[in-house]
Amino acid sequence: APIDEAARRAVRTGLLAANEAAAEAEVLNRLAPRLQPLMDEAAPNLTAVIAQLTRDRSRLQPIVARIRRFAEAPDTVRVPVFLVANPDSVNGGGEANGGRLVVEVPLWDPEAVLLHESLHFLLAPHAALIQASADSAGISATMLNEGIAYALSPGLTDDPLQEDRLATTAVRFLARSASASDAYVQSNMMALVLRPLLRASLADGETLTRFMPKAVARWRAVAPKR
Repeated sequence: APIDEAARRAVRTGLLAANEAAAEAEVLNRLAPRLQPLMDEAAPNLTAVIAQLTRDRSRLQPIVARIRRFAEAPDTVRVPVFLVANPDSVNGGGEANGGRLVVEVPLWDPEAVLLHESLHFLLAPHAALIQASADSAGISATMLNEGIAYALSPGLTDDPLQEDRLATTAVRFLARSASASDAYVQSNMMALVLRPLLRASLADGETLTRFMPKAVARWRAVAPKR
């Protein structure tokens, strides 16, 4: 919808307070002269991603079914997905937040990002279990949560004969002398440790409830507390 109408709709539906909607509309109206050309330029890429997802539906469905079962989610899960224009062809990402998924385009692999964020969305109801497991392992819930999602994608979505993006990314962070306390370093380290476990769990139809104690035990074995 046009910006002002979208702002009024947000107030009517309770998504934003009137003052919040007015502030959002003011910012977006000021940015519109810059945003609209970007959106027009990105439109072919956004259309191409939708076409790619449609073509790959049969390949993606079994993967989605496995992660849905892993997350103990209902048979049908509906979530709005927003493909958004990104002026940077190298850096970008996505998020699962507010009951919706966002994927920036272009990106290195929009399908892989969509799967990554989809797993985050499906794991959201298990925040308490993830937090308790992270506490028992002496790590943050973010590190554990992101580690599981990265273990799936790109960890299990890459073609191993072409590139192991998960390992490559971890090496690049370390080559840049990134600290072990860096959030991205931690997420990739956790993902590398959990990837074999996640691969086996998805293949066996295991759920997160059964997976989590194994994940904690594996991390303790690899990185014992000092």
